[in-house]
Amino acid sequence: MISGSYIDFMHLLFIPTIIFVGGWYFLFRNIRCLNDQTKLEGLLTKSLTVKYCAVKFGNEKTIELSKKYFLPAGVIVAIIMICISSWDLFRLLPLIISIK
Repeated sequence: MISGSYIDFMHLLFIPTIIFVGGWYFLFRNIRCLNDQTKLEGLLTKSLTVKYCAVKFGNEKTIELSKKYFLPAGVIVAIIMICISSWDLFRLLPLIISIK
C-alpha cells in the first residue's frame, strides 16, 4: 500500500517536472523556428491563432512579426519556465534523497 506522504510528494514533483519538460520543448521549437524559415512557415500553417494573424496582416508581415517579437519572447518565457521549475526541483532534492 502506498502511504499518503508518498502521494503528496509525487504531487509536489509532478507539476515542476511537467513545466520543466514543457519549457525545454518550447525553447527548442522557438529556436528551431527562428533559425529555419520552412519550420516557421509550417508552424504558421498549423496554428489557428497565427492563421488569424495571417489573414489580418498578411503572411509576410506575420512572419516578420513572429521573427522579431513573438519567437524571442517565447524563448524568454521558455527560459523562465526552465529556471523556475529547476529551482523548485532543486528545493525538492533533499526530499527525493531522503525517501526510501
